[in-house]
Amino acid sequence: MIAEPEAGREARDRQICDRYRGGETLEQIGARFGLSHEGVRRVALRFGLNKRNAGLAVRVRRRPPASEVSPSFCWRTYGCSPEALARIAKPARQAFLYQRRNVKRFAAEWNLSLPEWLEIWDASGQWDRRGQGPARYGMTRIDFSRPVSADNVMIVLNREAVRLARRRALARNRGIDSAAISVEL
Repeated sequence: MIAEPEAGREARDRQICDRYRGGETLEQIGARFGLSHEGVRRVALRFGLNKRNAGLAVRVRRRPPASEVSPSFCWRTYGCSPEALARIAKPARQAFLYQRRNVKRFAAEWNLSLPEWLEIWDASGQWDRRGQGPARYGMTRIDFSRPVSADNVMIVLNREAVRLARRRALARNRGIDSAAISVEL
C-alpha cells in the first residue's frame, strides 16, 4: 500500500470532517473516500467529532417538530393525528415505539394506537413504575393467541408476567391449550 503524502491526507481528513459536520452518514462518506464506516469514524474522532456533535445529531436537529410531521406519517406510525401527537410528550412516544418494536420482534400483531396505549398506562396508575426488572410494571397480553389490542392487554408486575409466561410454556409442553391458562394474578 502506498502511503499518502501528509498534506493530501490532512486535506482528505478535513473534507471527511466537513461532510460529517454537515450531517452525512459514515457510510455515505466512506463510499465517497473509499473507506469503511469505521475508518471514517476514526478520522472524525481524531478531530473530536462523534454522533453526538456531528452526523446523527445534525440530522436529528434537521427533523421537523412533531407538529409539522405529515398526517400520513402520524397515522401510520402512531395511529393518531399530528395534533394529538403534539400533545403527547416525547418520552411517551419513544416508549410506545420501543414497546411496539419489541412486540413485533415476536411476530405478534400490534393493534394499539399511541393514545390507546397511553390511556391503558394512565388508567393503571403505574406509568412512573414501568420499565425493566422484576419490581417494575409492564404490559402483557391476556391471551397470546390474539393480537395486542386494548381489550387484550393488562399492566402487571414483570415478575408476575414471567410467572404467567412460564405457566403457559409448561402447559404447551404438556399439550394443554395455553389460552386456557388463567390470568389471575
